[in-house]
Amino acid sequence: MIKINVTNLITAISIVFILIFSSCSPQIYNKPIEKSKTSYTSKNESKKSEIKDSEKEKSDIKDSEKEKSTKKSETEIKKSKTDDPILLAEETANKGGKEILEEGRKMALIDKVILPGSCWNWINTAYNNAGYTNSNGKRKTIFKSKKNGPYVKTELIEPGDWLYYINHSYNDIEHSGIFVYWVDYKKKIGMILSYGGESRKQPGRYLPYDLTHVYNIIRAVSE
Repeated sequence: MIKINVTNLITAISIVFILIFSSCSPQIYNKPIEKSKTSYTSKNESKKSEIKDSEKEKSDIKDSEKEKSTKKSETEIKKSKTDDPILLAEETANKGGKEILEEGRKMALIDKVILPGSCWNWINTAYNNAGYTNSNGKRKTIFKSKKNGPYVKTELIEPGDWLYYINHSYNDIEHSGIFVYWVDYKKKIGMILSYGGESRKQPGRYLPYDLTHVYNIIRAVSE
């Protein structure tokens, strides 16, 4: 019969247990450490991502505000042009009328041209400068009469037309000017760009005139 030493058996079992436990313990304790590192890295990357998103959002807001400001500025400029009846007349005129009105405005308000002679000489120069001379056939007589009539029907008059009319605001003398727009269509009051003559030492100017008695119309022909 075999005799078993209990003390030796317990010692052997203890040694085996210690060996098994020690071989397993690194794996047990390393896993939480790895998990903790992963968690920290993930949080750090998430925070960086949030910062980038916040910076991008701020940049997008600035770009949006800048774009709105630019559009607003462009709208205001466009609106100011449209609100000016002189510029509006230029925009709505036909090609020939537009070019005459633009040249006339340049001579009157920008270059402030003063020429020898009368209203006829100044307006003739405006037509020539715009490329509508007598010699190139780009002027057309729409209506021709005499000072004592018959007179033009109001609906025939267009922006840029060179009108001959009786100047009721100055001794009912003959006068001529470039028609710009109607101030009061029913009363036949129109805005005219005209020239007072060399002796006044003033460039062409925009003034309202009574166009009840217009007896001649010359028009720029663009085609």
